[in-house]
Amino acid sequence: MGNVKRRMGDRQTVMLASIWITVIWLAADMYLPALPTLVAEFNTTEAVINSTMMANTLSLAFGSLLGGPLTDKVGRRAPLLIAAVLVIVANAACACATSPDQLIALRIFAGSAGGLIISTVMAVLRDRFNADKLASAVTVSQSFAVLGPLVAPFLGSLLLTFASWRGIYILLAILSAACFLWTLALEETLPLDQRADISIVGSLGLVFDIARDRSFMLVLGALCMAPLTFGTYLLTCSYVYLQFFSLDYIGYSICYFIAILIELAAPFIYERLSRKVSPLAIMITIGGLLALAGGLVIAVGTTSPVAFLFGCAFFIIASGMGRAFAYVVLMGSCKRNAGAASALITFSLNLFAGFGAPIASIPLWPNHVIGTGAPSLFAGIMLLAITFILVGPVGSKILDKMPKAHGESS
Repeated sequence: MGNVKRRMGDRQTVMLASIWITVIWLAADMYLPALPTLVAEFNTTEAVINSTMMANTLSLAFGSLLGGPLTDKVGRRAPLLIAAVLVIVANAACACATSPDQLIALRIFAGSAGGLIISTVMAVLRDRFNADKLASAVTVSQSFAVLGPLVAPFLGSLLLTFASWRGIYILLAILSAACFLWTLALEETLPLDQRADISIVGSLGLVFDIARDRSFMLVLGALCMAPLTFGTYLLTCSYVYLQFFSLDYIGYSICYFIAILIELAAPFIYERLSRKVSPLAIMITIGGLLALAGGLVIAVGTTSPVAFLFGCAFFIIASGMGRAFAYVVLMGSCKRNAGAASALITFSLNLFAGFGAPIASIPLWPNHVIGTGAPSLFAGIMLLAITFILVGPVGSKILDKMPKAHGESS
């Protein structure tokens, strides 16, 4: 990285990025077990409380889109530290919210800063590592990216056994502050001579430059199907386990712990497959897992919590594989402006995850179990359809132009 002095080692850099990603997703989803409680405490509807999740997810997506390219202009470290302070303040303020409107506004604030953090730490990894090492770094960070949403309700449900939902946000503020102190040791990873030579406002146009790449957007569009399903699951799971199956918080936590164990394998499954098969084969695998999960949840998911979890396990794996694929292959294909590439990827994945909330709330579904399975089946079919376009006349050899996970050094 030129003459940039390193104060933090490679492993510490990967762990800092991974922990930040985890904390941001904890902030997004740790309060999910408290959704039914919030409905009663604020004397409002399920749809209003559900919107707090959608607001956070969508603002996280837009925060990454606006902040990522900015770091290509001004560097990574300063925006990361500023966003960290904003996250601390937002989480502390959420603990004091007295109405759904306040909670929605504060979660938009927290999500925007969190999106900037995620896109920035992923750009830091792209700055720091060549293609071979980037694959391993992203595999670790993305295992945390999916681990965060899964472990969040697990931790939240445990915390709710002896504290209120406000205690969740106090804990999140403390965790964010700890990450901020750790970030102070991170050096700038983008040298002056590698920064975008444009104005700060003009730096936002870097995202549109990348978006004009047809191959990039087709692959990204297909991969966005996985977080769509995962976002639906994150919203519905508390209602399914706690209300549909009448589990207590301990039973809910056990189901989540099992899901965590399954999820931890997903990015590593991707890394192992990427050494042996083509990107096309991996995309087909992800689409097949989504479709299989949807079919299983619809067919047997209402019979028991175990059957529901078994079906969901397949799209949990697909989501973890899809995120790792997107960052390794797509971000790795951009030699410069990694912040803009990371921003577009993070924005797209989280935007579609945000769509999961309104999809799950559609009155069309007879229950939350079917509302989880049907979007997964649809997402799998759509991903496979887009993949077939990639190998047809329109997208001939597009994936062959993409770098493999373990390819040449950049």
